[in-house]
Amino acid sequence: LVVDSTAGNVAIGSYTPTINKLHIEGCLGTAISTKTANYTLTLNDSTILGNSSGGVITITLPEASGLRGRQYTVKKIDSSGNNVIIARTSGTIDGSSSVNLTAQYKYLTCQTDGSSNWYIISTNV
Repeated sequence: LVVDSTAGNVAIGSYTPTINKLHIEGCLGTAISTKTANYTLTLNDSTILGNSSGGVITITLPEASGLRGRQYTVKKIDSSGNNVIIARTSGTIDGSSSVNLTAQYKYLTCQTDGSSNWYIISTNV
């Protein structure tokens, strides 16, 4: 861990942090898990693989307030005709109350500005 206290930059590995706020020398690992039933995301989640082969499931985003910058990715991994629904606790997801993943390998990555809403950053829906 290398910290440039003047610029506030941090590096993990052998890199000296000069222009990046955070530089990781090597790969980054984040949490990934599969859900087969309704689930509300927690601060320990990052990527959720939704398997709705047993029936429609809903993955619910947490309250956005106070989570500025937080991102989640949800992906439907089964080939059934059952949707994986991404819902919000409050606020909206790009102006909607929910987003449906209707086919295998469809995904959505969203991020919050920390107020009350979630914004779609990338998707193939």
